[in-house]
Amino acid sequence: GRRRYLVEGARLGFHQYRYDSGKSLGYLDADAEQEKDRARYRARQIDERFLERVFETPVTEMWYPEPALLLEYRVIDEVIGRERIAGASE
Repeated sequence: GRRRYLVEGARLGFHQYRYDSGKSLGYLDADAEQEKDRARYRARQIDERFLERVFETPVTEMWYPEPALLLEYRVIDEVIGRERIAGASE
């Protein structure tokens, strides 16, 4: 979609990419995939400071930015209440 929403109380987590497996996946290059996604984020005009933090966060950790930061860096467009979700039940 064009607009990105975060429901009150929800969290988005981010970290850099890495592929660790005993199996060889010659077609998978985690660094290349990360750069493709970085370009997608840039195309959406997400702030470069945000991208740096995302891709500096080790894969063994998770960064959960506050909703205000997600709004500031244009990752989301709005924080909404659960009642605005179509078909949501209590």
